[in-house]
Amino acid sequence: MVNSWQGMLDFQPVATLLLTLPSCNIMPIAITRAISQSLKDCELTHLERNPIDLGVARAQHQQYQQALISVGCELISLPEIPDLPDAVFVEDTAVILDEVAIITNPGAVSR
Repeated sequence: MVNSWQGMLDFQPVATLLLTLPSCNIMPIAITRAISQSLKDCELTHLERNPIDLGVARAQHQQYQQALISVGCELISLPEIPDLPDAVFVEDTAVILDEVAIITNPGAVSR
């Protein structure tokens, strides 16, 4: 069974948010990591585990990357780490601007 939300993701809000950032003389950089083949073993704390369709997940990730590129981000795509299913969440750890860096606490050590 595939998650019911798969295929319905819309990355336009991400693109819209990036377009609202103040313009500056440098290109925004987005760092992503390829989805690991072990994604089915990812950290899960508040949802019932459902099977993950790796092909769908990778297609959605590619759409996300294309949304970042479409708003002018330079994309740095890191390779997957086969034994770390949560390594795909590399971009969730920091937002860095000229004046400030926001470091997040992803909650799971694996992220």
